[in-house]
Amino acid sequence: FFFDCAMPRAHVGEVTAALIHAVYHDTFINNDDLTEATVQYGGELVEYKVYMPQTFRQIRTMHGIRKDDFCEEWSLEDNQEMSKGAGRSGSLFLRSRNSQYILKSLLKPEVKVVTTMLQPYSYYLQQNGSSLLSRMYAMFSVGKTVYLVQGNIANTQHIRGVKPRIYDLKGRVPKTGKFMREHDPDKVFKDNDTDHHFEMDSSKLQNLMQQVISDTTFLASRGVLDYSLLVAVASKPHGPPVYTDSRSSFHREFGGVVQEGPYPKVYFIGIIDMLTAWTPAKKIANFCKTTLWDESELSTVNPEYYATRFLDYMHQLWVPTGMQPNVPPFLLPSPKPTDFEKKPKQPKPPKDSYPGPYYGYAPPPMPPPMPYAPPPMAPPVVYSPPATPKKSKFGKKSKNPSPEFYPIPYTPMSAPVSPIVY
Repeated sequence: FFFDCAMPRAHVGEVTAALIHAVYHDTFINNDDLTEATVQYGGELVEYKVYMPQTFRQIRTMHGIRKDDFCEEWSLEDNQEMSKGAGRSGSLFLRSRNSQYILKSLLKPEVKVVTTMLQPYSYYLQQNGSSLLSRMYAMFSVGKTVYLVQGNIANTQHIRGVKPRIYDLKGRVPKTGKFMREHDPDKVFKDNDTDHHFEMDSSKLQNLMQQVISDTTFLASRGVLDYSLLVAVASKPHGPPVYTDSRSSFHREFGGVVQEGPYPKVYFIGIIDMLTAWTPAKKIANFCKTTLWDESELSTVNPEYYATRFLDYMHQLWVPTGMQPNVPPFLLPSPKPTDFEKKPKQPKPPKDSYPGPYYGYAPPPMPPPMPYAPPPMAPPVVYSPPATPKKSKFGKKSKNPSPEFYPIPYTPMSAPVSPIVY
């Protein structure tokens, strides 16, 4: 089902009808329980389920989304169809009327990530109005398929007629043979297609880097990996600026960040694809893949390492206006050969060259004995036992409902670019 290129038109109508009905009537739900409901469409009843309606309603209210405007945005024409995304998951996507929102089909592990992370995510957005994390506004299911409604980061409705160039950046070193490939400009550019830096005014760049550090720290604390920074670059339109009522300072002028200069442009920036968790299956995949590739070439890595590598690449990629970096921003592939490449074999001596028990091969000479010296004693380590979680009367660990997270200090792994001075 997930690998169909398009869905029947009637099914798209059922999905949007269920979404409008769920959002319009969610004021009668005062909890986050999985709620079942029905809606009339095409003379038939369509059954659907709503996930965590109260928390999603709080997020929509937090961002000033009116119920009538949201439902009107999803009142689509009958000829709309879902399209398959470019990712390997085969998810289906559908844009709203003015491309303000995107509806995406989810896999079962992604549904678990959303339900687990949603309440801390909502609290984090309350404390960080300028967060770059993609906004999630509703989640529901029709049949066996679960759908998530998100805000469209690359929403260019305020600069119509200008087609942006979109980059999907992770900071992962491309594997051998995947460097600077020929690319279709109508598609999304990846790390190995990016051969230039992104310039921004120093004050704006400092705020951007601080926000990226905060967001990646939150994602790492929730055990999330494989996210990326979406950057859509469009030419700034002529005429007076258009300001939006967004809570984020990075989405106010024309819906993005304006960069003045000889060729003024607008950046649309956000963190997407944050629905992959560090599960036991991912740990096994990491163990198997690291036997073939270096961790710098993988996306399935420890969340803390992924966040550090991601931040390190962002500091290389974004530079203040007028700065001349001394290295290119693109990531070079690993120079070491992979295990798929055959290594040259050493020539073997004749079989009868040595008449010993090693079948023609002389044993290697023994190294001279080394004088024994005991290793230096390490200083004693003071052990502090971890805090024991409270247990309920049933003997199970109590779940902590507080949305706190534990920040991870950011330390750049390397500094190939001269430090940025603000």
